[in-house]
Amino acid sequence: MGDYLKTVVFIDGENLYYNLKSFEFRQEYEKPFHLLPQYVNWTKFFDALLHKLNEGSDFKHVLQRIYWYVVDRVSPYREPSPEKLKRAVQECKKKGKLTSLDVADEEEEVKHLAKKWHDDLAETIRQRRDALHTAIQTHTDFLQFRYVGKLALDPFKVRRFESVESSYLYEGAIHSEKGIDVALAVDMVTLASDYDVAVLVSGDADFVPAVLEVKRRLKWVYQFSLAKGIPPRIYYLSADLKTYVDRFIYVDELEFLRDLLAYDRIHEDVKPLIKARRKELFKRTDTNNHH
Repeated sequence: MGDYLKTVVFIDGENLYYNLKSFEFRQEYEKPFHLLPQYVNWTKFFDALLHKLNEGSDFKHVLQRIYWYVVDRVSPYREPSPEKLKRAVQECKKKGKLTSLDVADEEEEVKHLAKKWHDDLAETIRQRRDALHTAIQTHTDFLQFRYVGKLALDPFKVRRFESVESSYLYEGAIHSEKGIDVALAVDMVTLASDYDVAVLVSGDADFVPAVLEVKRRLKWVYQFSLAKGIPPRIYYLSADLKTYVDRFIYVDELEFLRDLLAYDRIHEDVKPLIKARRKELFKRTDTNNHH
């Protein structure tokens, strides 16, 4: 082993995607802006990860490979039963207002929204693979995307419905990612003889058996997380594995928003909202330092 630790990073892509999306910025009556993978400077992100691995360590972590696991497709769209469609209409009415007054028109309206949500999500995943992932891989050393499994969708189980000006914000349910956790866990265990440290970027408790097996093979397992807020008031977005790993490492919200975003890809209208949040967090830092 010497003074160097061969280090491999395993990223649960869907878990990371929804962690990023939880960073929401909005003005009143405006559609919210969510952080997505295209708004992150991944070169800086992985540099920050490597810096934190080496910080306070007696060994130098040498990055061998980054495996980023993402879904290959979504489950196919299926027409709802009459009962399921009626439940979806009623759920929308509880959460907001539908423009249609006629029952048949309401059902068609919700059916259109549900299918659009499904198709937009399928298209987003396709675009991620064809454009975003290609760009990230081109500019990031040691990175390999692994396309596995699918997202199980239920477009008519209403998770979100809001009226925003003349349009709607509609979201169905995402039940699970089928295949990602299995593929990641298998690779993490089978490749254990080729590395010293596995860094898991996920908070999914389903990975506990894989973590324990890798540790049984006398390898170290670290977990890396994004966080909301700053110490001491901090909320970890992926901390379910924290008690099982050898080291838990995180980037707090201020560092993330200040140093790791690709601001040249973010719309000018959104930048002031992010900067206002950074200013708020910096004030908390200053207050904490004075106590």
